[in-house]
Amino acid sequence: MASSGAEPAQQGVASALASTCRQIGGALGLAALVAVANAHAGHHPGPHALVGGLRTAGWAAATGTLGGAFIGLGLKKQSRPAPTPATAPAPAPEATDAAAQAG
Repeated sequence: MASSGAEPAQQGVASALASTCRQIGGALGLAALVAVANAHAGHHPGPHALVGGLRTAGWAAATGTLGGAFIGLGLKKQSRPAPTPATAPAPAPEATDAAAQAG
């Protein structure tokens, strides 16, 4: 999917770039969620504070996912209708008059 718009010679590079971005994005997203959970739980979290931090991180993940979905839908390319096949042009009126006079 990521390499569908690339030139055939560049499809490998486009696929590798998309895969790398996905891996780095996942690692950064997980790090951000852990930071949110730890910030909410405090320095010496008990079980209730830990669960509260994880709940806050879960809501942050849901918000980010929803925002990303709206951005993705907004950036989605509009599909183009399939091109219609070309039809043979109609003969010019002068050509049909000349053919009628000759025959």
